[in-house]
Amino acid sequence: MMKTIQAIVQAAITACVIILIGGIGLRLFYADRISLHVYIGAFPVGGSKKTELPKTLRAYQQQLERASVTIAFRGRKSVHTLHQFGVAVNIPATQAEVIRASRMFGDIRTVRVNPVLTFQGGSIHALLVQDFAQVLSLPKNADIAIDAQYQVSIAQSEVGEDFNITLLEQAIMEGAGKAIMPTINAIAQRADPTVTAQQIIGVQGYAQSLLQSGFTLKNRESSFVIPRADVVRMVQVASLPSPHLVFQQGLLQEYLELSIAPDIHTEPVNARFQMQDGVVTQFALPKNGVDVDVDATMKGIADALMQQRDTASVITIETQPAFADAQSSASLGITNLIATGESDFRGSPKNRIHNIGVGAEKFNGILVAPGEEFSFVALLGPVDKNTGYLPELVIKNNATIPEYGGGLCQVSTTVFRAAMNAGVKITERHNHSYAVRYYGTPGFDATIYPPYTDFRFLNNTPGYLLIQTRIDGTKLFFEFWGTNDGRQATIDGPHPYNRMPDGSVKAVLKRTVIDAQGNEIENNTFNSNYKSPNLFPHESAKQASNSAATTTGTNSSNGDA
Repeated sequence: MMKTIQAIVQAAITACVIILIGGIGLRLFYADRISLHVYIGAFPVGGSKKTELPKTLRAYQQQLERASVTIAFRGRKSVHTLHQFGVAVNIPATQAEVIRASRMFGDIRTVRVNPVLTFQGGSIHALLVQDFAQVLSLPKNADIAIDAQYQVSIAQSEVGEDFNITLLEQAIMEGAGKAIMPTINAIAQRADPTVTAQQIIGVQGYAQSLLQSGFTLKNRESSFVIPRADVVRMVQVASLPSPHLVFQQGLLQEYLELSIAPDIHTEPVNARFQMQDGVVTQFALPKNGVDVDVDATMKGIADALMQQRDTASVITIETQPAFADAQSSASLGITNLIATGESDFRGSPKNRIHNIGVGAEKFNGILVAPGEEFSFVALLGPVDKNTGYLPELVIKNNATIPEYGGGLCQVSTTVFRAAMNAGVKITERHNHSYAVRYYGTPGFDATIYPPYTDFRFLNNTPGYLLIQTRIDGTKLFFEFWGTNDGRQATIDGPHPYNRMPDGSVKAVLKRTVIDAQGNEIENNTFNSNYKSPNLFPHESAKQASNSAATTTGTNSSNGDA
């Protein structure tokens, strides 16, 4: 019997020792870990190392942001994710709560920790006001009202109600600590207007004077008065930091961009370059452009309205040209003469010769970057008396009449031929309405007429293209300097066909471009369809004089003759 009792005692002592050792071991194991029974909502954090807890909480935050919460108010419901409500986890504070809730081993109760949340940007309020607009009566601030005769009066304020956002945020925080997020009932409370009629008496007077004198925007060269109708459309009362007039940001930005900026905008002008002893040198200085700094101008207007002034400055910024300084030909990739285009304007009248010279000079020294699309019309600029052109024949409105710039198609035709020989990609080209003798065999011309008809090509070579123009006797030349990548362009034609007694004719021009390895890059066909010249009669000398004096160059046309 004694032996049995001794055995039982010994077994009990052994068990206690084992439990003690095991407990000590588990205590040591969990010394730097969170106890297994700790959760944040349904998200387990038990067993995590304390040093890894921030990473675990970031994972919880990603899960929490996707969770939906239902808000009930006066028989209606609104459902949004916590991310839409601007809810985020305060990780350091939540980490401290988790560690505090962690129990010693042996306590098997489940503990759910409420996360410490932050609520950003007033998102909850904005969404709930939007969702429950029909059953919530917000307070109305005093405001100004402007009638059809531009007389300003005051619309009185009204007491209303608004959501108790503090209680709502507290309920969301408690709900986030549960396994399932419950529906939360929103509570409304009395809300007083933040702007009273007494507070905006001064604003009323300022608004009235503003409608009488107008609001003026000034820069160094000119001034612009915003029409009263636009002032009425944009103006409103802001409450903070004290009641004052503001222009609605979106409407003001639109007004500046559409009504002010176009009158001030000036395009930058690139420097012009030339090849001299195999090196790119600068021969014409660049010029900066000007644009309206819309954001800075809007800020200046806001400051002026705050201070009840009736003028503000139009803030401008200078825009830099793409090419301002001469660089080494090697850095630009300009190392070889890669193509030349040629045309003969023999027999042209004096005005046509003059226009060809003026137009060709517009393109002398132009740089075209790799991947850039060359637009003849964009680089040519305005064509009128003020830009140095004389009246000469063009094909326009089913007639051949004089207009400023007649003869410019000699220039566009010549650059077309250079582009064809260079093997660059032609992206837009049009033939004349009828075959013009200055361009030789029909089919190798390119007509232009700003702004409707253009000639374009894409610089798909690896380097910059430098365009140089020159006139030798009655011949116009376009030279393309750039990188010789080994491509070769083979031109077949032009081949006229279907010649008719009335002068109408068709033509086909083909070009094949192969790379340095002999692979075909392009295989293009350029078709031309020329009508009879009889369909475009020349005006009499008197009519021609009148047309030259009155035309503005804004009508559709097929180009010069």
